[in-house]
Amino acid sequence: MNYLILGDTAIPPIPRKVRDQNPEDLRPSETLGTCGWISPNGDFFACDYGEHEWLAEQLWKAGYTSQKLHIGWNPILEGWLHLSGYRSNPQGMEILGEYGHILPQKQIDFLDRLFDHYHLTTIKFNGHDLALKEIINQSGDNS
Repeated sequence: MNYLILGDTAIPPIPRKVRDQNPEDLRPSETLGTCGWISPNGDFFACDYGEHEWLAEQLWKAGYTSQKLHIGWNPILEGWLHLSGYRSNPQGMEILGEYGHILPQKQIDFLDRLFDHYHLTTIKFNGHDLALKEIINQSGDNS
């Protein structure tokens, strides 16, 4: 087991609930969460904080996306939304997506459920605190 060493303290790794899962068995999450990927068709794939890159690789291996994620400071899968936050503070969630990406209706529907479930009035979207209507307007015409 690899531990993170900070000074004289050894911190064990965060348990990976789905790490042993075969990519072929990967399915969308049935419940909302504060971390994961939102597909263009509105499916949510949950992960723990800090596991986005690992999950993106699993999504690619399972055939959910044809794009293999290239690790960087702002990992984005084309057409997907990156949701990041802590369960203890859903008000602090953040969404990253491609600039200029027009959100499909199913992603908008997912965001509507997310806002409702966590009683959000705004969420940080690509670095800006926005209400759902502002996110929709910023993404362009969705009709």
